[in-house]
Parts: sequence; C-alpha cells; structure tokens
Amino acid sequence: MKENCLEADGILLSYDHRSILSNIYLKCRHGEIVGLLGRNGCGKSSLLKIMFGVLRGECQSVRVDGRYVYPAYRHYPGIKLLPQHSFLPEGLRVKDAYGLFAAGKGHESGAAPEIQQRWNMATGDLSGGEKRLIEVLLLLASDAQYLLLDEPFTHLAPVQIERLIQILQTNRTGKGIILSDHQYRYVLPLCDQIVLLRNGRTVAVKDPQELVALGYINELD
Repeated sequence: MKENCLEADGILLSYDHRSILSNIYLKCRHGEIVGLLGRNGCGKSSLLKIMFGVLRGECQSVRVDGRYVYPAYRHYPGIKLLPQHSFLPEGLRVKDAYGLFAAGKGHESGAAPEIQQRWNMATGDLSGGEKRLIEVLLLLASDAQYLLLDEPFTHLAPVQIERLIQILQTNRTGKGIILSDHQYRYVLPLCDQIVLLRNGRTVAVKDPQELVALGYINELD
C-alpha cells in the first residue's frame, strides 16, 4: 500500500557557479506539518518553488504518492504555493477570491470568520497582515492536498499568528503542509517534523537543541 506523501529529492540548484541546493530530501505525509528552517539566502524559497514547479533546477525529483509530478502546478493541481509576496490582485474583492479558491464550498457562511468580516472589501484595502492571513485561509479552503507556505507569518501581529496556528492545527487532518518561516518560536511547537536547510542540504532535526549545535540559533528561549 502506497503512503500518501509529497517527496522531493535529487534537487540541484546553483547561482553564478555557487551551489545552493545539492543534497535534499524532504517528505511530507498527508495530515502532517513539516517545518523548514534555515538562514536567509540558504535556498528555502527556491526549494519550495522547485517543488511547486515555477523554478527549475539543474535536476529535481518531486513525487506525490510515488508518482513523478514535476512541474507540480501543471501535473498535480493538488499542490498550492504561498509565495513570500502577495499573490492577490489589488482590485479583487475578498468574496471573489474566496469563490476562486473554495469553488463548490458554498458562500460566505462557509468561510472563516476573518474572511466573512472582510467579505466585500477589495484586497488592496487590507492591511499587510490582513491580506497575508486571508491568503493562507484561501489556500486552506481550497481542495489542495499539499500546501507549501513560504513565510506565512509575515506582517502578522502576534494575536494573528496565534489564530493562524490554531487554524492550521484544526485543518491539518485533510492536508500535508510544509511551512517555512523565520519565526522559529512559533514553528517548533506547531510542526510534526523540523528540517533545517544548511549548506545546501536538509538535516532532520529530532531535538530543538540541535538547532543550536548546528549554528542556526544561539540559544533556545
């Protein structure tokens, strides 16, 4: 019996003859949240883009349930990416965005309260934190089986982050989620697995203290 999972390995990527990704293995099972940590510029965003298929490396293998799907956005619509930048057009109304992502799930009454409260607003009128939160909620409301979330906590106030964490925990049953964010204090307790991207390779972290030994942080709070 095949395991329901998203896997990436064999990925090679370099810029200006400098190796960025060279020894990668990343696996996310259905119903699991995987935290991807690493310093600025280490290649986390590039890795997620390669997994989604909008960036091509020198070599890559991306598989869902053992089936090769690269580029995933074209061959497997069950994967969606939250990029670091906003993906919602400025003039799009929140209710229309919800209709695009949550097609077939009904109207306003089926949306998260944060979306209902801004139902008739244009996305361009939202604050940075409001827009980011709604973007994540739209992806969660979609029928995607796997989500790649790049810096989902960007622009969010602490109370919004806590709310998003609650929502992610509630919705984890139906999706596999790979989450990359610099705010590791929120990432660590949320995730089932932690993977550190360091010197072009992924390192499975079994104990948060390993993040200190590997030089990612100076000390744990």
